Amino acid sequence: MVTRTPEQINEEFRLFMVRHMQFMNLWTVYRDFLSKRYIPSVPGYQDTGNADWRTPASFDATLMFVLYSFFYSLVDQHEKGINAFRIWRAKFPAEEKAIAALEYRINPVIPDLKTFRHRLGFHGSQTFNQQDAGFKLFGTNSGGKMLNLMKQYKSLNAALCELDMARVANDTEKIADARQKIDAVTARCDKNSTADFDSSDLEPLGV
Repeated sequence: MVTRTPEQINEEFRLFMVRHMQFMNLWTVYRDFLSKRYIPSVPGYQDTGNADWRTPASFDATLMFVLYSFFYSLVDQHEKGINAFRIWRAKFPAEEKAIAALEYRINPVIPDLKTFRHRLGFHGSQTFNQQDAGFKLFGTNSGGKMLNLMKQYKSLNAALCELDMARVANDTEKIADARQKIDAVTARCDKNSTADFDSSDLEPLGV
């Protein structure tokens, strides 16, 4: 096992946070588009209901594909990839319970999310048969579930950052507030939780 210095851990965390904020930008555009806060200046392709489901090119599908693919890049399990769980464990080793709880919820979707990212999101496919495996993600995981997993990811990262800043400032009130948010994510994501991730009622606890 390679021992890493605090400087190395902090450097990777800073780079991860840049990637995280890029994900947040995509999340904002997607949610604003769905709520009609954002109206594209060019109408673009719109699905009239008669389009082939294998060729999704509408604005909402495009934004969703990019968002899902970018999210995968934050939980990539490749040894050279960015992985939020590994980075959090190095930066916040005392928060293992919360990290493990969220990981328990997200890990099952990673194989299908990886294939989706490769066949449909970023890399693309050369044939319909080749891209079919990417659509498996939608057959096994609802849109509500995927959004809720991302919400809990966002919430935990925000709470961990709040905790870190509060400790630096030695602000006991903010430390307690961050602690409450971390514990709430832990409770929702625990394997014995009754939270329904296939519904859309799990609102984010943080930014």
